[in-house]
Amino acid sequence: MDLKKKLSEKALTLTELLTVIAIIMILAGIVIVNLRGGQDSARDSTRIKDAQQIVNLLEEYYLKNDSYPEPSASSNEEGDNNNWLQLQTAIGSLPRDPFFETDKKDIYYYTYCVGGEGNQEYVFMARLERENKAVLDSSYKKKDFGECICTQETGPPYIYCIKNP
Repeated sequence: MDLKKKLSEKALTLTELLTVIAIIMILAGIVIVNLRGGQDSARDSTRIKDAQQIVNLLEEYYLKNDSYPEPSASSNEEGDNNNWLQLQTAIGSLPRDPFFETDKKDIYYYTYCVGGEGNQEYVFMARLERENKAVLDSSYKKKDFGECICTQETGPPYIYCIKNP
């Protein structure tokens, strides 16, 4: 009898067990919602890193050729004769937006615009999912530059542009 009494004192009641399960489910829901926002931020971090990588490749190209490559290009173009592939041939392997192979590739993509006398200027543009004030404040936004429209409307997408110095 003592053993049975001790076991029943240590066991959880059905109400306590259901309460613990409910708390765990609430916490799991909060974690899942926060992870979804983290995926947006991770994709935007990839976009910013890709932009810096492409800008470095463009500057290397300029040092070798005294101009930036033609033609202007967008990473969501498809087919063998698209400008993004031509740009890739000129400066090396280029990343595409994390959404390239999804139905959002026409919303989130990279654009490179070349211009100025003798192709001495360019703008590289990426579209971000989240409003990152520090990044967007450093973004070039003085004027439209060919297909690269660097003025911000309401987002998302949020426009992030880098213009050569």
